[in-house]
Amino acid sequence: QKPASVGSLGCVEHNLNVRGPSSDYFSSSSDRGTNAWLDNAANMTQEERWDGKFVQLMFYKQTFGHCNVPLRLKRNSSLATWVNWQRESRKQGRLLHDRALRLSEMGFQWDWEQVKTSLWLLRYFELMKFRQDFGHCNVPRRWHEVKLGSWVSWSR
Repeated sequence: QKPASVGSLGCVEHNLNVRGPSSDYFSSSSDRGTNAWLDNAANMTQEERWDGKFVQLMFYKQTFGHCNVPLRLKRNSSLATWVNWQRESRKQGRLLHDRALRLSEMGFQWDWEQVKTSLWLLRYFELMKFRQDFGHCNVPRRWHEVKLGSWVSWSR
């Protein structure tokens, strides 16, 4: 095992032989990879647990391009809860400054209204791309870009 080192985002990185960031990583069962390491929380300090969730969030961002982990997906519920807790802790002035800085450097969006606006704009631009490609905005609900189809259906 390689010793911990400070990575480019100023966070501690460990060589723990965990599964790397991939879409499979987030659909795997909790007894594998990073999740197994994090599930061993009883033997970890609060700082180590926070760092572990931060690393999970880094993997999530690398995979999905953002830090807005949806609560409705059971496979990410623990990380989503942690993300929301970071927002709430900062809002109440309880989040340590260095933690807030690390999250901010990663592109973490603190304001939930800002997150909702960003997601709306993302879907809007996807819809404009769809219109450019197909000449209309009638995205089927079951379109291969499921989120766009659902968003358009919900927006009507």
